[in-house]
Amino acid sequence: MATNGDKPEKEQKVRPVRLPSASISEVDPVVRTLAGLGGPSSAPLLAQQRQTTASSSRFQMQLASAKLYGLISGSGAQLDVSDRGRALVSGDPDQETTARREAFMSTGFGRIAYRLRGRAADAAVIALRLQQDFGIADDAATVAERLITSAREASLIENASFDVQPIEQFQHLIPADGQATARPAAQTKARTKRAALEPAETTGRESPKKTHRIGREDARPFGGLQIVLRVDLGNLPSKELVELVRDLQAIGVPSEIEA
Repeated sequence: MATNGDKPEKEQKVRPVRLPSASISEVDPVVRTLAGLGGPSSAPLLAQQRQTTASSSRFQMQLASAKLYGLISGSGAQLDVSDRGRALVSGDPDQETTARREAFMSTGFGRIAYRLRGRAADAAVIALRLQQDFGIADDAATVAERLITSAREASLIENASFDVQPIEQFQHLIPADGQATARPAAQTKARTKRAALEPAETTGRESPKKTHRIGREDARPFGGLQIVLRVDLGNLPSKELVELVRDLQAIGVPSEIEA
C-alpha cells in the first residue's frame, strides 16, 4: 500500500499478441483443401469442400489460425494459399519442415519458444509465461499444451527441450508487441518503400533542406508547367533514386528534388 510520499509502482502493460487457436496439424487439412481448389476461393466454398459450414466455430477457428500462421492469405472471396502454405503441402519434407517452423515462429508462440530456447518444454512454465507476457489466465494450460504440440510438429523440440538452433534461425519472424503476426517480406518491403516516399513528420521546427536541381538547364517546362518532386533522400534506396534521375533526364523534365 502506498504511503504519503511513496509513488505506487507502475504496472507493466501486457501488449496483446494474438495466439493461434489451433495447432499446425489442425489447420493443415484446410490449407490442403484450399490448395486443391486451384485458386482464390470464398470461405463458404472452402467450408463446403470440408463438408462443413462457414459459420462452424471449428472451421472459423481453423481458418483464423491458418491466417495467423501465414499459411492462408486474403479475405472474403479471395482466400488463397500463401507461399508458406504451398511449401507446407508441397510433399517435400524439407520444405514442409521449414514452412511449419516459419508458421510457428511468426506467431506469439515463437516469442515464448525463443525466450525458453534451450530449456525444457514444460507446460507449467509456458503457462506462467502466457500469463505474464500475454495476460492469459483461464485457459493458459490449454494454450501451453497447444504451443508444445505445434512446436513438436515444427521440429522445434529436441530431447524434450526447445531446440536452440532452428529457433534462433527463424527469430526474425517473431512478431513485435501488438502485432498479430509477422509481416511477409514482400509486405514489409512495400511499406518501407511507401514510407520513404511519404514526408516525414515534423516536431515543431523543420530542419534545413538541401535542394538539388536535376535535368538539363536548357530544358523547357511542358506548357509552362514546372514539376517539383520532394523526396526523402534519407530513406529512399539509392538504386531507386538513380532510376528516378535517369527517367527525368530521359524526358528532359526540369525538376527539383528537395532533401
